[in-house]
Amino acid sequence: MQKRVMFISGSTWEAELFIERYTGQTQIHWENQKTFLYCQPRIFDQLQCIFVVTGFDASYAKRALTDALEQFEYVDYVVGHGFCSGLIKHSEAGDPIWTKELMFASYPEHLQQTQPMPKSMHPTPVWTKVLALKKSFQNVIEKAAVYASSNMEVMDPICGIWYKVLSSQEVSYSFIKSILDGGNEMGPDFYAFLDVQGQFESLKVLKKALSQPMTGMDLRALKKHRGKELSEKSHQMIYTLCMNIASQTDAAQTAIAG
Repeated sequence: MQKRVMFISGSTWEAELFIERYTGQTQIHWENQKTFLYCQPRIFDQLQCIFVVTGFDASYAKRALTDALEQFEYVDYVVGHGFCSGLIKHSEAGDPIWTKELMFASYPEHLQQTQPMPKSMHPTPVWTKVLALKKSFQNVIEKAAVYASSNMEVMDPICGIWYKVLSSQEVSYSFIKSILDGGNEMGPDFYAFLDVQGQFESLKVLKKALSQPMTGMDLRALKKHRGKELSEKSHQMIYTLCMNIASQTDAAQTAIAG
């Protein structure tokens, strides 16, 4: 029996980067379930993959993930993926994150994960300490101040919501992301151009391109090719994790057959 893995992201764009990398599909049809979008591409022979988009709005994302877990029963593993921002100055765009510690306001939560990060999945560095916060920065000085006060290496706008939902469920999960802009860099807050379901709003993008041409150009480059480059390392980690889950399925089936 195939294991079922649910991939969750805040936007369709982040999900499509992974799907396109491993299937070659460039046109992906998303089913609309009112509170969430989903698709089920075939990527692994041994796994059933369900991609769910929750959006970035806190209350909407909570309901979206809750509803998705109710609709797709017996999910064996959940992988949260996408982009976040570096806080520590040594972080760089494209660095991968395997979340081990998640901080809310003033207290950290240590994630209990059933799947370890295998040695073969260790591109260097891998950041592990994440601040659950949605915030726009005006400059790198503001980033440095948040890092100094929190001691968290990266900031993520949606993992905290996912964690609160998943920690109340009997399901294993990992959050594996890529840094969009390092600690000494400023990148576009792409989620500001999304609708509540996590899809780019053409009018918002057009207005930004007209009012701030350089930001508009950065956003177009991000969507066209930069996103694929920056997500490569985290995608490799996710792929290896899924292969490990699949191999555990094969081992269990062999044991039963024996």
